Amino acid sequence: MSDPRHLLLWPVLAQIGLTFALYAWLSAARLLAVRSGEVRYACFELGREEPVRIARITRNLANQFELPVIVFACVALLVAFDAVRMFDVWAGWIFVAGRVVHCGV
Repeated sequence: MSDPRHLLLWPVLAQIGLTFALYAWLSAARLLAVRSGEVRYACFELGREEPVRIARITRNLANQFELPVIVFACVALLVAFDAVRMFDVWAGWIFVAGRVVHCGV
């Protein structure tokens, strides 16, 4: 079986990929809204006039810099102290699955 320290990096990479995917989704949604004339580009400066569908993506992306940051710190500590177990790997994947579900809510 592979070293759990290496296996724990896969859910971390998946979470990072999810964050990048949200950036792409938000960029595309904003670009389409501006091109269609629904909003002006300036409305995204402070986010006060964003259409609700875009504001949801914006908030979703902001959430990716709250709890996941704590999880990243825990992963770093587990790896640094050589304390990673298979339980941690499974917990990492469950966390990422929860974040994907969270994105859909």
